[in-house]
Amino acid sequence: MSGRRATVTSVLAATDVVFGAVDVLDSRYQGFKFTLTDVVADNASAGAFYLGPIARKVDELDLRLLGCVVRVDGDVVMTAAGAAVMGHPAASVAWLANQLAEQGESLKAGQLIFSGGVTAPVPVVAGGSVTFEFDGLGVIEVYGE
Repeated sequence: MSGRRATVTSVLAATDVVFGAVDVLDSRYQGFKFTLTDVVADNASAGAFYLGPIARKVDELDLRLLGCVVRVDGDVVMTAAGAAVMGHPAASVAWLANQLAEQGESLKAGQLIFSGGVTAPVPVVAGGSVTFEFDGLGVIEVYGE
């Protein structure tokens, strides 16, 4: 996407497939209270990530409306849709591409890119489970150890 500003349309055209995904946060800071410097030093609270079991072509889905149901130990605790990410998940990827371009860098073909979370973080407690059900993209279940 070099030479021009990335847009939702250009991101969708450049995207092969999408997955549901879960980003597992792991922070040494209690209650996720930290400064920007802290979070950078803590590697952005990165713990792990899981990709859902189903890859779909972009033109098979309306990512703005793609729903997610979150269950904690089987109980629904929240729902969300793709529009929770800057109005459209591809908008955040366009933003990222444009920010990288300003630094003389770019996204690479085949790179795995997370568009951002559609839900608030959900604690996973020892012995518990959190299930993320993505419309048309499958289910991801995370277990507390």
